[in-house]
Formats: sequence, C-alpha cells, structure tokens
Amino acid sequence: MGGQSRLSSFDQYRMRSRLAVGAIAAVATCALALGLHPAFAFADAPEAPDAIAEDAITLEEGETAEVPEAELPYDAIAAEADQAADAQDMGYDTKTTTIDGIVYKYYIGDEHSQVGAGAYVVNTSSAAAVVLPQKIEGQDVVYVRTDGTEGAKNEVGPFVLDASKAVALKYLQVNNPLTSIDVSANSSLVYLGVNGYYDGDANGLSVLDVTKCAALLSLDCAGNQLDSLDLSGNPELQSLNCAGNRLSSLDLSKNSKLVSLSCGGNRLASLDVSKNAKLQTLQCQNNRLSALDVSSNEMLGHLYCPNNYLTKLDVSKNPELVYLVCSNNDLRELNVSKNTKLTSLYCAGNRIADTKALTERFGTQKNVVLPQKMTTPIFRYAGATALDTMALVSDEFGRCDTVVVATMDGYWDALTASSLAGLHHCPIILTESSNLSWQASQAILKLGASKVFIAGGPAAVSDGVKKDIEKLEGVESVDRLAGDIAINTALKIYEEGKGSWGKTAVVATSATFQDALSVSPYAYANNAPIFLANASTTTLDPQVLSAIKEGGFERIIIVGGKAAVSDEVEKQLKGIECKRLDGPTAYETSGAIASWCVSEGMSAAYAGIATGSAYYDALAGSSLCGLNNSVLVLADDAYRTNVSGFIASNKASARQLNVFGGTAAVSEATYQAIEAALK
Repeated sequence: MGGQSRLSSFDQYRMRSRLAVGAIAAVATCALALGLHPAFAFADAPEAPDAIAEDAITLEEGETAEVPEAELPYDAIAAEADQAADAQDMGYDTKTTTIDGIVYKYYIGDEHSQVGAGAYVVNTSSAAAVVLPQKIEGQDVVYVRTDGTEGAKNEVGPFVLDASKAVALKYLQVNNPLTSIDVSANSSLVYLGVNGYYDGDANGLSVLDVTKCAALLSLDCAGNQLDSLDLSGNPELQSLNCAGNRLSSLDLSKNSKLVSLSCGGNRLASLDVSKNAKLQTLQCQNNRLSALDVSSNEMLGHLYCPNNYLTKLDVSKNPELVYLVCSNNDLRELNVSKNTKLTSLYCAGNRIADTKALTERFGTQKNVVLPQKMTTPIFRYAGATALDTMALVSDEFGRCDTVVVATMDGYWDALTASSLAGLHHCPIILTESSNLSWQASQAILKLGASKVFIAGGPAAVSDGVKKDIEKLEGVESVDRLAGDIAINTALKIYEEGKGSWGKTAVVATSATFQDALSVSPYAYANNAPIFLANASTTTLDPQVLSAIKEGGFERIIIVGGKAAVSDEVEKQLKGIECKRLDGPTAYETSGAIASWCVSEGMSAAYAGIATGSAYYDALAGSSLCGLNNSVLVLADDAYRTNVSGFIASNKASARQLNVFGGTAAVSEATYQAIEAALK
C-alpha cells in the first residue's frame, strides 16, 4: 500500500522538457513575411510522431500512463540551428571588436541576410552586465545571438542584458542564464529568445517586459521564473513559448494572430484561447486545467494537454486535428468521430468507460494508447522524523530561488507561512528552534535557494539558526518576518507580500492551528494572506482590522466556529463580503473547508491527508497541496468520517491521495478507511 510514486512535479517537468517546449513556429512566417533569408525559415511540418511502435496499448490497474514527449508541427530547435548557421558558410567574414570591455564576434550582413542589412553579433564575452551597442562599423546592430563565451574561456554565468541602445534590433537570442533584460526600446524586435533550457540551466528572469515590442512575432521565454506575462502590447505575436514558468494566468485576448502556443508546466487553472482562431499548435500540459475550450480553434492540428484535471474535452470543432495527447486527466468520455484526420491519439490514464469506438477505429494502429479504468494510488510521505517527512515533501519542488523557514517547535509564528510560500511557489522548510536541522540545511541547498524568509522571532527560530542559514552556499539574503506575537507576525508576512495578494483574504484563530492549516493550500494557491484573530477576544485587533480594510480585499473567508472567531468579526468587516467555513469540531471544519475549496476551483486530484493532532506534517504538506491546487483534510482515528466522506464524494476526480506522516501520525486504520472510501 502507498507505494505508488507521484507524477512528475512542476520543476521536474521543467528540467526534462528542455527540448520539448520549442514552440516558435511563427519565426518562419516572420521570415517569409519580411522577405528574409531562407535560412531563417522553418522546415515543413513533420509527419505525426511515431512514439509507439506496437499496436494499441492499455494500462494495468493503478499504472500511470507514460506520456510521449511533446511533438510539434515545427522543429524549432533544428530551425534555430539552420538560421544561425556559421557566417562563413553564408559567405560572410566574422570579426571581433571590443566595446566597453565586451568582446563581440560579428559580421556585417546585407539585404540577403536573415533579418536584412546590418551588424550581426554571433557571440559576446561573458560579463556581469552587457549593454548592446547601437552600431558596429557604422552599421545598426540588427541581430544578436550570445552564450557569453567569446574570448572568455567559456566563463558562462548569470548576467544582465540591456538592449535599449540597439534600437534597430530585430533578433535577440540569449543562451545563458539571465537575471534581467531590458528590451523597452526595441520596437523593431521580431524574435526574442530567452529560453533557460538550452544550456540546461533555468534563467533567473522573474520579470519580462515586452509591452513596447509591438512588432514581436515570436517570443520564447521558457524556463524562467515569471509570475506574470503581459502580452497586450504584442498584437502581431504568432508564436509563444512560455513553458516552465510560474504563471497562474495568461491573457491571450490581444494576440489574435497566434499560431503556436506552448505554456506547459505553469500553474494555469484556466486558459482562454477563444480569441486565437489561427491557433494550430497548443501545448498546455502539466498545469491545473479543469476545463479547456477549443471550439473556436478550427485550425488546431496538434493538441497536447496531458497531466491536467480535465473532466471533459470536446474536439468536435477541430477538423484539422492530427495529433492528440490528453493522457492522465479525468476524462469520462472522448469522442473523436469528427476528427477524420486524427492519426495519433494518446488518452491513457483517464477513466473512459466506453472505449469501443476508439478501439474499433484505432485498435490496430500504432501511435495509439487507449485508456483503461484506473484505481487511485495512495502515496505516504513518511520519514523517521517529522523533519525527514518535511524533506521528502520539499524534494517535490525541484529548484526554488526562495524558501520559507519555520520552526517545528511551536505553531504560532508558522501558521501564516503558507501564504508567503505560495507567493514564491516554494516549500515550507521546518527546523528546530535552536539548531538548524541537517534536513533543513540540505533542503535549502538542494532547492538552490538564494533568498530565505524566516517566519517568526528568535524565540521561534533563533539568531544562531539565522546565522547558520546565512552561511549556506548560494544563500544571499535571510530576512526575518516577526512580530511580538503571532498576530503581528502574520501582519509582517502580509506586509512583505503587499502588491502580490489576490482579492480574497483569510481570517483564522491564533488559539489553535487546525483551521489555519486546513485553509493553507487555498491561501498558497490563490495568493490569499492569512490574518489571525486575537485568541483572547476572538476578534480582530485594531492593527489587523486596519490592514484588511486598507488592503482592498473584496472577500474574507473566516475559518472556524464562533467560539474561535466570533461573529463580531463580521461586524468589524462590515462592507466586505464574508464567508464562514466551520463545523462542530476542527475535523468537520477541515472537511467543510476542503469541500468549499473544491467548489472554488481547487481539486481533489492530489488531495492531502494529515493528522490534526500535530501541525508539522500538515504544515509541510500544505505547500505541496497548494502547489498542486489540491485540498488538505485533517484526520484522526476518532474523526475519520470527515476524511472518508470527503474522499467518497470526490473519488471520481481523485488521481492520487497524499498522506503526510507515518503511521504514528496517520494510523493504518485511517489509511484503510481512506482505501475503503475510494472503492
């Protein structure tokens, strides 16, 4: 029991998808439209992928479907290599020049070159900061491709790139890690490539402003750390690859010319492509999508949407569809009778009961994996100690620039840490109060964190622990967020995240931890700060009330009964919509919170179960639940019905249940009750 492994997490997906996310098809169109050199164009679309060499394949019960690598109708990597062919092969002589300490390898192109006449930079030396020149040899710089190795003994490292002087620039490709890039003055730019996968290291871009790049036809910004991407100023955009970032939303309403979209490995709970009628390729795998409407995309030929939460998929309005991968969703049916051109279908890992039509049509063809009814696995994250369990959970996050550290010796300051972790899409790292646990130090190192937030004062996490964290390799800053009491620590966390919170906030009691923990995945996934009511008065202290009112929140979720958070709080918050989630006990409250979260768009697909008798397993697990946009339910041997009832009501959408803690935390009897509820 509990031996199934999880599906690949977000960051594991990011690193292995390096060559599968190059959706930059529109560059070919750019080239032809501009009359550019043929080497700039893409090859013809390949035949449908040949990933399966046998006849139709089905799964054994409980087996996770293997998903083929994303195959696009354009070979972006090969096309890039073609257009960046050696200058000598094209009849040009390369030279080197040094400007402001930077070595540039370049040649002077004419009207027959890739993007027309001008200076073509094919590499630069490495430096902490590079400011591209406007001209070389009196010619406008129109093309730049760099991996920061020219004349620098391959000393590649993160750097800052300023392209604002190169106002005639049309093509910019950077192949080594960036921390910042300025293209605010590059209105002629048609192609921008800042993909962090090319050299195996993700970029450090957390902000990318392309709003002034009105001519942009193709943008490849995969493998960065972008929380948002404003494309409203790019009406000509035809190809977008933003896979492997941290996007929770993506507005494509101003990009009606979009032909190719790759947005897999983000945190998208919804995706609107109704304004993108020209879309031919859509990759949106490894997100949080529960619905996907492609009825407006009649030209769609390739659809790749595995590893989401889709319960239905209507492709009846997509007559050009030749390639469909929808594996590992929650589909109950799939009708492809209108898709007469479809030659490749991968739909395993769903719950499609009637496969007769699919079998009759595809049962003897290759390129087909058919579904079979699956059981729901249960995975237990359990180490020898709570710190070991925390380490197992943190391993699911891959790499994170930022982490949040909290104590395992007292819950008060740690209660609101999940909302801060959600802003940075990172785990909560637990440590002992007076000593930096080896599990915590190893987790910080493995995650590659450069910034650390400590939730709580020295009584919670000592100054000695803070100093030990500061000594860890790669850690650049350690900030303590602490008030004199837990209520004010929550305020410090809120103030740290100002400008990033959503329109909903949470109010919980500071007297106990169960209610705040149960709502933590929601706070994590929805950028909702958690405020604490005074344990003695069960109301909001003046400074808390002031912060909520000044925060402009449209809705407040109150968790817990009136004995924990009195009805006086609703009166204090008059004028703001309030919703109370409660039950007779903390466990019924936990079940009510989980059910409400599902109604709000969260999922039971990767629901978590943790004990309510101690907080550390649930605190560590809440961040993973939030990462998966899934709920957390608290359990106890005396209160199993809330867990079994919730699971029984949501088992149709459950794909894997995650138990946090060993049998001393979540007993074998409770585990068996969970199994029974799934049947």
